Amino acid sequence: DDGARGGITPLGRELSRLPLPPRLSRMLLFAHERRCARYACRMAAAIVVNELFDYSSLSAQAVAAASAAGSARNKHVRSAAAAHAVFAHGKSDLLSRVRALCA
Repeated sequence: DDGARGGITPLGRELSRLPLPPRLSRMLLFAHERRCARYACRMAAAIVVNELFDYSSLSAQAVAAASAAGSARNKHVRSAAAAHAVFAHGKSDLLSRVRALCA
């Protein structure tokens, strides 16, 4: 075993072929072996993507105000907030992202 001597292991060789962090590569390889790669790919995407619903340029108060306001100027913010609400999971942002990616 190369790993015991400080060399790369067969698993390490496989992991190095994927352009992902090792923990995600390992998750995908194991999922492939267990025939659930489809779900693991979505989970990996949800982990890698920090935020699907981009409110980075707005404060929480601005989003709330735009959601309540009726002006056409804030239509895109209301639409984004409505889309976010469809996929929202009450306890987990990660699960909200998984829901959106699996839709």
